[in-house]
Amino acid sequence: MKNIDSFSRNTKFQHSKMSLFSFQINFEKFKMPKNVFENVSRIIADSLSQDPDYVNGTLVDQVNLSWRGSSEPMVFLTIQTVRILDAKLNQSCIEALYKFLTSVLDIPEDRIIVYFTEKVLSDVAIDGSLLLSSS
Repeated sequence: MKNIDSFSRNTKFQHSKMSLFSFQINFEKFKMPKNVFENVSRIIADSLSQDPDYVNGTLVDQVNLSWRGSSEPMVFLTIQTVRILDAKLNQSCIEALYKFLTSVLDIPEDRIIVYFTEKVLSDVAIDGSLLLSSS
């Protein structure tokens, strides 16, 4: 039983460092090169020093997105994390994401919007309970 409790605490600790992201595009996903979504997940994990297993995302294509009066191809990326955001980490993540997305999607930087939100442990539930503490 001690090993199970230890695993449970470790798992809860890992969940307390997880990120969720929503990758929205206003074009069909089949027009993206293969593995773009997986690479975005990896970039977020690397930039925020997270275990890639705890970076989870959704890809939503064909969303009605408009920016500066235009519906040209664009990306709207929302990144939600639990207790790990700061300006330095956000900037590191932005630099890596923009470099990658502008090159593989051929979308200019002004057509990519990234929105960071930080959640507290009481805002997230895993396995039927809130992540109120890391123990």
